[in-house]
Amino acid sequence: MNYYVRLADTISGLVEVGDKESLSKLREMALKFDASEEVGMAISAMLCWQEDGYETIKNIALNPPKVKFMVSGIKALAAAAIGEFEDRFLYVFDKNLQNHIRTSFLGSGVNDCAKSHLSDLIFRCEIDEMLIPLGVVFQQLAFEKPKLSQQILEILSIKWLGISRVEMLKYETLQKEFSSDEAKFHEFFESFPHFLDPVAVEVWSKPDLHGAYEPDFVIRRIDGSYLIVEIECPSKKIVTQRGLISAQTNHALTQVLEYKDFLCKRMGQVDSYFPGFIEPECLVVIGNQASLTDNQKSLLMRENEIRHNVRIVGFDWLQNRAEAVIANSSGHACEMRIRSRFN
Repeated sequence: MNYYVRLADTISGLVEVGDKESLSKLREMALKFDASEEVGMAISAMLCWQEDGYETIKNIALNPPKVKFMVSGIKALAAAAIGEFEDRFLYVFDKNLQNHIRTSFLGSGVNDCAKSHLSDLIFRCEIDEMLIPLGVVFQQLAFEKPKLSQQILEILSIKWLGISRVEMLKYETLQKEFSSDEAKFHEFFESFPHFLDPVAVEVWSKPDLHGAYEPDFVIRRIDGSYLIVEIECPSKKIVTQRGLISAQTNHALTQVLEYKDFLCKRMGQVDSYFPGFIEPECLVVIGNQASLTDNQKSLLMRENEIRHNVRIVGFDWLQNRAEAVIANSSGHACEMRIRSRFN
């Protein structure tokens, strides 16, 4: 009997038992394989265990990252994420095993659990570790599997933004456990600057402005525009109970406007330090907007409307925007609507 036929029979037997011990045995088998066909068949079969299988696939690919496991893991999880199984692409030629895997996909449509594990796999790998596996995957995809390619590219686009569900959880934890620790948030934004601006391409943390001033962040965006950011902490009030901008907010506003004025008066001098510097926008991050009353929210809205290129937002506003970026980046391309009519 052909080796791959016997291997498929063995794997099918483990799938039919379907318990965690069988998944563990399949994992041990996969780790010993050398050929892409062997690895692909074993990892694809793990999809039958659904969430436990997705977790196992991800862990095999990551510990430590190896090309053959990364390639098979990305392909299998991407297929599960969109609910489309293709035997040749996943090296599963045995009809019985094909049926088992297809059954695990039935009616699934978009599989958020598989997509989450695929995202985590890609996010936890360094770029240099991803290059060869992704090159192999896209070479195998060629132009035959556009949906699979799109799924992987969408996740890669979010990786470039530097914001994932993992970072969102870290940010939520910071707000709950360190709401009065500005330094913790500054450190977080240094690691994940796209929370401050989704299209940032260059960020200066606490730049020394001629020894006179030290903004929290100066950001250059992808379009060449600039943003100066002053952060406080979530525990501080944006607006008082009496419906006035708080002293802490006013202090932060004063600071950020001083930074802006200082830089704008030295436009020619700072250009060598901040390339192509133009009049910047300003952002003050303080408190949380969800805790504001309707009247306080109205006051904040008016304050933001009357100030030129200056905005006051809460730490939760940054989180909401980051969540929207993730959702929009992973869900859709840009939709153009021509001559829409509003009645």
